[in-house]
Amino acid sequence: MTENTERIDAHSQTHSTRWGMTFGALAVFIWGGYLAVSRYGLTASTLEAVDIAFIRATVAGLVMLLWLAIKGVNGIDAIRNVGFKKTLLLTILVGPPFVYISVSGYAYAPLVHGGVLLPAGLVLAGLILSALILGDKIESYKIIGIVIMLIGLGLLAGPDLFSGGLRALLGDSLFFTAGVMWASFAVAQRSWQITPVVATASVSIISVLIYSPFYLMVFGIERLQAVPIQQLVFQSVVQGLLAGVIAMICFGLAVKMIGAAKASLFPALLPVTTLLFGMPLTGELLTNYQAIGTVTVLAGLLYVLTPIQKFLK
Repeated sequence: MTENTERIDAHSQTHSTRWGMTFGALAVFIWGGYLAVSRYGLTASTLEAVDIAFIRATVAGLVMLLWLAIKGVNGIDAIRNVGFKKTLLLTILVGPPFVYISVSGYAYAPLVHGGVLLPAGLVLAGLILSALILGDKIESYKIIGIVIMLIGLGLLAGPDLFSGGLRALLGDSLFFTAGVMWASFAVAQRSWQITPVVATASVSIISVLIYSPFYLMVFGIERLQAVPIQQLVFQSVVQGLLAGVIAMICFGLAVKMIGAAKASLFPALLPVTTLLFGMPLTGELLTNYQAIGTVTVLAGLLYVLTPIQKFLK
């Protein structure tokens, strides 16, 4: 009986891990598109970081308000149980402030810096915060895998990682800070045991209720009226629906299924997915550095998330 129970538990654990990895990969796939589309919006139109934050907050907020209307009293109770203070903190970590900080870095540092330093901050902070707050162990294989991924991130950036001079340091600090913010969100969500949908709804609804009116009052609607309608629709779908709702829920499910420490490793793939989406928009092809870096990052991620390290001992 005990042996059968252990087999069932092992099978359930494997099933959960596979789904957690799937949701984590899907979230990063969407975020790669979000970064590429953000860069495209900044260079191909008059959009700025505050505008992109407004688009994301408004669209995601309206979608989750619809969810709240469908759920009715149960949805309201779920959000109320989170509490205003926790909701406000989560919103600061991954809401409009996060979008503004992560996008603003591109005003000071080369684009490649964001694709490297944001996930680097997330990976490192995720490991440290999970150990300090959740009590997750920092096994040696995790450290080895993270070192491999950081080397891969450096190869992805290539010589451009050291370009930009002192001015780039400000952008680099913004990217790294954004990564730490997202890792903090992942750890807080798991620590407080908030379900992914409720966490997304809480952040999105408070964002649309606070930031969207603030934006309209300070900047007005004229800024957006100057942007082609096709660009606004494109940004709304990617920023609001995909990145603001679906990716957040997917990442939350990954945190729930495989833990905050392991889920925080997936954003190391951001440079890869950003390049995949960015190539059609910019016409740029993978360099040798980027190709080698991509393989290296994937190797480090697989080393941590799969049992391969057991066979290498």
